[in-house]
Amino acid sequence: CFNDIPEKFSLHLDLAYRSFLLGLALETVLYKYLDQSGLNYTILRMDRNGTESLMNYRTTTGVVKEILPKEMPKEWLSMCGNCELYKKTCMQQSFFKVYIRKGIELGEKRLGAIGELKFPVQIKLEENQIRKVERKFLAKWAV
Repeated sequence: CFNDIPEKFSLHLDLAYRSFLLGLALETVLYKYLDQSGLNYTILRMDRNGTESLMNYRTTTGVVKEILPKEMPKEWLSMCGNCELYKKTCMQQSFFKVYIRKGIELGEKRLGAIGELKFPVQIKLEENQIRKVERKFLAKWAV
């Protein structure tokens, strides 16, 4: 969190778990939690290299809007230089404003209504909701 704006970190799932909508379920529950906390948006930073199709998908759905580095507070930019996830510097750093309500709408459209958050949260997927083909959004520089 910086200047009362929370940061949503990148989510990495091993390839074996990418076809079960686990990432979408985790993100949707996070958005529900942030929404119930009174937040409207959060900031996300990602490496464009190797994840451009994911960023395009998120932008097309209206969940995120790209923020140019010159529009970001200098303090945010200075925090980024060695990825917490991959322990490397991003090749093409990108920043996004994540619209929490849009994230919830997208998640519940695919997963069904989640309802009030009471942990642990259980989400049951029907067979037709499970993707049969893995999505490979791993940044090329991370391997």
